[in-house]
Amino acid sequence: MPHQSTLWRWVARSVLTCSAFWLAAPAANAQPTSPSEIKGLTDKLGLDAAPENRNLLGEPYENPVAGVAFRPPTGCVILKRPLGGEGNVIAEFTNDEKQWLLKVTKPTLGRPMPLQTVKGIPAKPEAIKPGPLQNDPLRAELARQRNEAKPLNESEQDRVGLLDWTVAEILKTNRTAVVERQEIVNVREYGVGLAILHITLGTEKFLRQQAIFQVDEQNYFVFNLTTPAAKNGDAANDAGERQAAEAFKQMIDTIQVLDQSWIRKDQVQRLFRTRAVFVDWNHLSGQMIKDAIVKEQWLRLIKDGKDFGYSVVYEEFIEGRNVRENKARANDGVLISIRSRTIDGDTQVDVGSQLFSSLDRKHEDWAHVVNVITNKGKPKEDKEQSSEYGFSELRTSKQIDRTVVRDDPKNPPLREIESYRLNVVRPKSARDSLAKPESYAPSPWYIPQAIGVMLPRLLPVHKPVTYMFQTYVGDQRAVVHRYVDVGFEKDVVLDGKTVRAIPITDRVRLEGAATTHFMSPEGKWLGSYNEEAKVTILPSDEATLRKLWNAPDLSRPEDIKHPGSAAGTPSPIPAGRN
Repeated sequence: MPHQSTLWRWVARSVLTCSAFWLAAPAANAQPTSPSEIKGLTDKLGLDAAPENRNLLGEPYENPVAGVAFRPPTGCVILKRPLGGEGNVIAEFTNDEKQWLLKVTKPTLGRPMPLQTVKGIPAKPEAIKPGPLQNDPLRAELARQRNEAKPLNESEQDRVGLLDWTVAEILKTNRTAVVERQEIVNVREYGVGLAILHITLGTEKFLRQQAIFQVDEQNYFVFNLTTPAAKNGDAANDAGERQAAEAFKQMIDTIQVLDQSWIRKDQVQRLFRTRAVFVDWNHLSGQMIKDAIVKEQWLRLIKDGKDFGYSVVYEEFIEGRNVRENKARANDGVLISIRSRTIDGDTQVDVGSQLFSSLDRKHEDWAHVVNVITNKGKPKEDKEQSSEYGFSELRTSKQIDRTVVRDDPKNPPLREIESYRLNVVRPKSARDSLAKPESYAPSPWYIPQAIGVMLPRLLPVHKPVTYMFQTYVGDQRAVVHRYVDVGFEKDVVLDGKTVRAIPITDRVRLEGAATTHFMSPEGKWLGSYNEEAKVTILPSDEATLRKLWNAPDLSRPEDIKHPGSAAGTPSPIPAGRN
């Protein structure tokens, strides 16, 4: 159970979670609820604003990546959202004193959807042709049955609106919820669906105000404000509810849609430079990648000035070999083996990884094995293991080039298309051969896991340039963009020493937390730092790690059999030790 100071926040999150607001495939055809006014709430929400409620908003919040700006209620503080959380969440704000929680999301729709339910046009029934059997009852019955069995066209079906569907889902998952108001209003040129409900969760009562801000039928912003409800049930005379209603109304009027065309332009420019880097990597059969290999690396993991873990990295070039169950290993490539350990209190996490990529980046395989020990050294010590295995391949296919005029219809012009295929498996145990793989289709600028580890060493550092790649992130279970910016040479402080370095800013997703890699003018890696996590990674040596840690495991992870693979087939799964 959460700590008492955060109990209300946990309950409020539960209210939001119970709405099951995943919009990929709405299934319920909710009927619109007739709006019913709440006495004492303003114009759109029905409340005549008292003097003390005329300015209830804080400083403007702007998210250029999401494309929205607004002013949250005063006193609300933005919460940091961990990577790998809900992918559609833009921001969360909380006011601990008032116990208010504002959650802003940008839902992903499986198909275009109107804000308001649109009734379909009834189809005309099949007419019976004139003839001698026109008045035959059997013929008339058969025509009626054909009309009922005929599938409806899109124009004949009701298009359920997002507002109606959302309210129906809330009522489905919250049987005690009461809809106080449901309507669509205009905020400048945009339509906004409003749903005001009272929800009971356990013994706690909440006022939930939801605004669905429509940009178009494919793009929406959803604002959910959850606040304590009147304890005596008299909402009209409760000062807290009145203030929450007025603050929500004022916030809706400040919502602005931001221009995102700059993102597309920036991505196009980055991809031009990424393509140029790929040409350099492919030169002389991947010689640049071979030259960047560092056989052994010992790393210190430091947080707030204190070592909390270590990592050892072994890189090697391997020649192609005939492997039946692992086609990737049939190509010349680089193999990276990593073993790391972090300790936080009585929790120890050991990670063993092996990453292979062919030099042309067309084939890869990788494996991660994670051993977590909680309550280490205590009577209730617990151990848990998880693993992840991936395989990708770049294939070239031919498609009709529709941009070229066809002179011969029987021989249309073709162009080659490169496309990746990525499969990831997470077996529940080492013997689990039936784990269902997750499939992805990355873009041609996808980089294998092994190349991603080496990336700062593979980029030219002589001038500031920006790039964009794609990479798979296991914590988020998604293929996402990776933005890399090479900066200007400058003085930086690493491990208490001032050195000349070129910073390379590395972000997973455009809005992601930045990790800065520091490279020497000669292209040698000097260290990395993540500002948000306050974590520094510094190069070290074997003697230093053995001095800092008691009996550290600095061995190279071993190859063991892949779950479900044929006996004797090599597999890149590291064998971990506690």
